[in-house]
Amino acid sequence: MNKQAGREEFFVHYAGLNRRQNEWVDKTRLVIPKSVKEGQVANSTDAEMNEEGKTPLKQEEEDDDAPDVKKVKVDVDIAPSTNSRMASGDFAEELTCLLCSELFQDPVMVECGHNFCRNCIDKAWNGQESFTCPDCKEVITEKRCTTNRALANLVKKTVGSTSALTSAKTGEKPKPSENCPEHDERLKLYCKDDGTLSCVICRDSLKHASHNFLPILDAVGVYRTELSDIVAPLEEALKVTEQLTTQQAEKVEQHKSNIADFKQHIESEFEKLHTFLKERKENLLEQLQEQGENLLKEMESNMVKLQENNDSIKETITMADERVNDSDSISFLTVSAVCSL
Repeated sequence: MNKQAGREEFFVHYAGLNRRQNEWVDKTRLVIPKSVKEGQVANSTDAEMNEEGKTPLKQEEEDDDAPDVKKVKVDVDIAPSTNSRMASGDFAEELTCLLCSELFQDPVMVECGHNFCRNCIDKAWNGQESFTCPDCKEVITEKRCTTNRALANLVKKTVGSTSALTSAKTGEKPKPSENCPEHDERLKLYCKDDGTLSCVICRDSLKHASHNFLPILDAVGVYRTELSDIVAPLEEALKVTEQLTTQQAEKVEQHKSNIADFKQHIESEFEKLHTFLKERKENLLEQLQEQGENLLKEMESNMVKLQENNDSIKETITMADERVNDSDSISFLTVSAVCSL
């Protein structure tokens, strides 16, 4: 464990990987098996007993390429907190060089386990007789740096995702990588079966067993020819489609013109009809007024005649009543004869 940085760290060797993948890992990122925890407690007990002079402390053999610290070679699982750290600013700090405050360029690990850019640590140690870690100030017994490929790959992935995000914001199309994302080798081949770019290692892997490959330039030539063969009939179809589109557009314009003319014709006919109906209405009203006045005059004349006839009848009735009461027979008969005449 390394306690000089102010936190407990383990120098971890990942099973199945070479020693260049070794790195210092914070205790909070590890899921440590019970057997390792018991060994850690035993080591602490031995250290305490050695300080009291009771038993000597056993010195473990150290690997030539590893830092001068106790190493625990275990299969470890990164705890779920790694994802949260990757999503936070702490992960960005892990990928930043302490000396230049930029993302690592060709990161190397010094004897104490801290990482720096190769150029940065070379400049920091240039002209010095004794070497110390710029981070923890631990004295370095030998000026030797180990390339940290795992950290370099993390930086590449981080830079790639950042570039993609920036391109998405600016609307620019991100430039595809020229290296294989799996093996970090230059892409030189094209797999016809999977339709993907591949490197030489991909070609020899079981994943692409019995697949057919072409050099990238040859594949470009083949598919460019195929695309040309596809484009030729499409261009002819495009010409026909454009011609039909032009004809249809002309028909649409003609139809619009016909609609406008028919609309104008309807409005004109209805205007004429409105004029005719208006004139007809006025004529009918005049005729009605004239006929009504004539009929009214005739009816009034008849009323006058009827009134005169009525008055004459009343006068005759009055005269008849007077003669009925006349006692003179000769006078009565004379008047009656006159009345009857």
